[in-house]
Amino acid sequence: MNLEDILDIKKQISESKIDNYDLTTKDILFVIPGPGAPGSGGSNTISMFINFLSKNLSERIYIFYYRRCFNSVEEQHQLFLKGYDVNKNVKALEIDNLSNYKFKHVIYTDHYSWFLDDVIHGNKKYVFLQDWEQLFEAAGWESAFAEYNLNKFDIFICASKWLANKVRQSINNSSIKKIYSFELGIESDLDHLFSLKRIKSNKKKISSYVRTFTHRRCWEIVKEVYKELIFNDPENIELSLFGMDCADLIKASNFSINIKNDGLLPKKKLPEYFIEHDLILAFSATNYNLILWDSISVGTPVIDLDIQSTKHIDHPLIIKTSPYPQDICQNILKTIDINHKKPDRRFVNTLLWDNRISKLWESLKIEFI
Repeated sequence: MNLEDILDIKKQISESKIDNYDLTTKDILFVIPGPGAPGSGGSNTISMFINFLSKNLSERIYIFYYRRCFNSVEEQHQLFLKGYDVNKNVKALEIDNLSNYKFKHVIYTDHYSWFLDDVIHGNKKYVFLQDWEQLFEAAGWESAFAEYNLNKFDIFICASKWLANKVRQSINNSSIKKIYSFELGIESDLDHLFSLKRIKSNKKKISSYVRTFTHRRCWEIVKEVYKELIFNDPENIELSLFGMDCADLIKASNFSINIKNDGLLPKKKLPEYFIEHDLILAFSATNYNLILWDSISVGTPVIDLDIQSTKHIDHPLIIKTSPYPQDICQNILKTIDINHKKPDRRFVNTLLWDNRISKLWESLKIEFI
């Protein structure tokens, strides 16, 4: 989005207020960017949090899509409900009606949504933080507004200990702010995970998670790593990409061997996909990626970047490396033949979303009850 777009949305909400109109009280509002398709990790975590609140609270939940990828709010809402398995009782609100409501709780989910906090009426306002927003772009209007707007909030729900610490270090008067954190969790059935069997193949199978609508997934690094791998061991590897339709990326990159385009995968199919592979690359520059947990839950090692956001993530199957393609390639060649033994059941149980969010809820529920 550009600055003009988000300021125009803010103006529309403000100007739609009817004078001398008593505000109607509603329960919980999520302010989110409408996803264009299934497969967004950020939208998936938001959907899981919405479903958790729906299950644990009697309050009604509403969504305002400040950005739509479809012509109508209803089309956008149906994509989110069906594409992300959201509780069907959650309702969407039109922009024209928004300023006539007062909400008990308003939950803002990205740095563009923070612009709207002073035109949406709410008793309690939260930041649901999944990535360090200021890292999305180089210094400029977005990072300046993100830094300024973040200071307007008092309650933060952060998707990692690292993010919670970044908030404490960055906002004014952090000692009097309420900063909660949880770790990302997988939605899988333990019995199903432990029933999956690995089938050996003649070639070593490597796949990388790719989402090019944001720089934080580091496609440029993946591309150079694949070139290094092809140069070093073209006969013994099979390379794939997943996370989106990668046909155009593969064509434009002119790889000297065939790269499989596995496209967008349903999240329920991820365990089967990961156990078919010997190694997964899942880079994310602004917080660690949930795919780390999905992959190691079936015993497939995963490579991520050795940067601040991954410092607190530690497991033998998670290999952290410098962002230089040659270093990553060397780590892959050293790792590719390790024993793909699944972690024990007790550890995988700690990775489950229900267990991780329930731990957060022990402290967070006081804000909602």
